Amino acid sequence: MAPCNAITAAMNNRGLTYDQLAQRVGSNAARVQQICTGQAHPTTQEFNSIARELNLNPSEAPRGHAS
Repeated sequence: MAPCNAITAAMNNRGLTYDQLAQRVGSNAARVQQICTGQAHPTTQEFNSIARELNLNPSEAPRGHAS
């Protein structure tokens, strides 16, 4: 599963909105939405924060664009 799909699926499973996830990871909803829809590439910190909040294992997800 692509990282964006995994993030979106995990958000849906937890009933989280972009705004709620953004608040939990210290970002804003627009940035989280861009990351989740593939319009922006997350930094390593953003990627790890989102993965941690959604209980995703960042070491198993491809991070080709994280910087």
